[in-house]
This record gives sequence, structure tokens and C-alpha cells, in this order.
Amino acid sequence: MTRCMIALLLLVAASPALAQTEIWSSVLASGGGTTTAGDVRMDSTLGQMVVGGGSSGDYTLESGYWGGGGFTADVDDVPSPTPTMLALRRPVPNPFSMATSIRFDVPSSSGRVGVQVFDVADRRVRSLFSGTPDPGTYEATWDGRSDAGILLSSGAYFVVLKAPGQRKEAKLVFLR
Repeated sequence: MTRCMIALLLLVAASPALAQTEIWSSVLASGGGTTTAGDVRMDSTLGQMVVGGGSSGDYTLESGYWGGGGFTADVDDVPSPTPTMLALRRPVPNPFSMATSIRFDVPSSSGRVGVQVFDVADRRVRSLFSGTPDPGTYEATWDGRSDAGILLSSGAYFVVLKAPGQRKEAKLVFLR
């Protein structure tokens, strides 16, 4: 595991855009540690299931599961600064217990955009964003609470990004 952490740190540290480096993780279980190198911080676990990743400059690294025998990773290009289509990105972390970050891309021709959270019975429980934003990438945070501020039950929820004639959704798992 130390070799994987060092390899990831070298990948991120070698990037020319170190100030824009971002690393995230979602951990189910306990144990692990934190590694820091300059402006880069990476949390790790010892043999538990981890889903996470990081981005720096033109690349994004998303990790699969640690433990038992290995580590899987995919490297994807980061979308252009001005999105060309409406997109809802993968919520991070997911599952979550405190809060999850929901990123979405808005192109120039989107019109009114809404980001809402629904329960499995398709009832809206929280509105995270509503407006006509400029083109770009935005981020909303959901803390597992309803619009009234009530902490909701553990379970599956759906975040929905709506624009005229378009709908994107992603599943969320909230663990209290």
C-alpha cells in the first residue's frame, strides 16, 4: 500500500498545476493514515473498501477498492473549463455520513437549472440549487438534511440535475 501511495503522490507532485491538486476519498471502516507532501494530502486505509480519487491539471485519478490484493485506477481527462453539455458528476464521497459534494457542468445554452434530492418514493426532500447560472462547473453540498433542516434516515436517495428538456440523475447512499 505504501508503494501505491507514493506512486499517487509522485503522479500528483509531477503535475505542473500542483496548486489545483485535489484528492478525495470515501472510506467504509476504520484504520489508516494521512500522507502530506507540500500542498497535497492523501488519506488512506488499511485493507478496507475505499472509493476515491484525485485530480491535478489535465488528469483525474479515480480509485477502486484497496485490500486483499490490489488497487485499480483509471485516468480520465478533466472536462474543459467551459462545458459543452449538461452533466452531473459522480457525488463524492458516496456512500456518505456527514456530507457529499455534487458537481455539475452547465453549458452556455442551459437556461434555468435545478439540483434537487429525492427519496426512493420520488418525493423531493431538498433543493440544492435553482437558477440560471453562467456556463461553468458548479458544486453543491448535501448534508443529509431536508429543506426544513431535519436529518433524514439512512438509505438511498437520488440527486437530480434538471434543465429545460434535460434530466440527469445519480444515486446517493446516506449512512447516519
